[in-house]
Amino acid sequence: MKTNSKNKKLIGAGVLTAVTASLCCITPLLAIFAGASGIASTFSWIEPFRPYLIGITILVLAYAWYQKLRPVTVSANGQEIDCACDEDGKTSFWQSKLFLGIVTVFAVIMLAFPYYSYVFYPVKKSNIIQNVQSNINESTYQVNGLTCESCDQHVEHEVSLLPGYLEAVSDFKTGLVKVKYDNTKSSEQDVIDAINKTGYKIVDTISTVKKEKTFSELILTVNGLTCESCDQHLEHEVSLLPGYLSAVSDYKTGIVKVKYDNSKSSKQDVVDAVNKTGYKVVDTISPVKKEKTFSELILTVNGLTCESCDRNLERQVSQLPGYLAAVSDYKTGIVKVQYDKSKSTEQDVIAAINKTGYKVVDSLK
Repeated sequence: MKTNSKNKKLIGAGVLTAVTASLCCITPLLAIFAGASGIASTFSWIEPFRPYLIGITILVLAYAWYQKLRPVTVSANGQEIDCACDEDGKTSFWQSKLFLGIVTVFAVIMLAFPYYSYVFYPVKKSNIIQNVQSNINESTYQVNGLTCESCDQHVEHEVSLLPGYLEAVSDFKTGLVKVKYDNTKSSEQDVIDAINKTGYKIVDTISTVKKEKTFSELILTVNGLTCESCDQHLEHEVSLLPGYLSAVSDYKTGIVKVKYDNSKSSKQDVVDAVNKTGYKVVDTISPVKKEKTFSELILTVNGLTCESCDRNLERQVSQLPGYLAAVSDYKTGIVKVQYDKSKSTEQDVIAAINKTGYKVVDSLK
């Protein structure tokens, strides 16, 4: 009976970790059906731990199958040892290989959910048959909390319900949401409210007027980091700050490097975000914080068709003097570049992109 009890616990653990691994992607879909859009981002914090939950699920189910299929040990007189599970000569359905097989298939379906969740979302249709070009607005937003394609689908669905909706493209990899709508039927505030209603939060609106931002780089020594999961948890927490640009945590050295817009978050905000994780900031490596003025350029680029295009473009831009960061998204055609304006110019960035064969057609910022 001990063996049966162990198998039941293993199967239960396998199902639990499989569901938990995809909970951040399942919740947005449930939010639509339940009519409670705001709960969509509730479990987005689980995303950094997804690879580990997948690994645990595989190990647990593999061990359960080993327990089920391993050869039965017999004594010298031919009697089975420790086999109290089949006292009546029959195995119940809950202890059978069929049930374990059903659980395994269910676990695989749950783990793969982020890759097919889009099929459950309603088809988004434009509410306008004819429109005047001058009435069309196109806005791009920086949104926090997006962790997977299911999050993208949820944001796009919510925006598609607006009067005058034309198009919405969300990309969780860059955190950018691009919306096109008829401004005679919905205002920009309506769009912002629709996105925030999902539980994900707009932290910046990308205007059509180019402006320069001042960024700070902060290097901290942090105690308590022991593994890559710690790094991912800390980086995720810092990424929620307004004006966040990048964060790199290294548990081997205990060093955390953060870049952020100091007009939106302060040094203390960064320290507080790190301490909030339970790990503790014990020192600032750069006692005198040197601030640099960087330029942020957001461009619309034609010719991007796949992730390979994105990588090629990002690699080319990274060779510029003063390069800080570059994110290309072929789905939206938007390329976001941060660089030190004292070492490279806007024209240098555009020339580097055009050199790849893709063409810059517009500057959003």
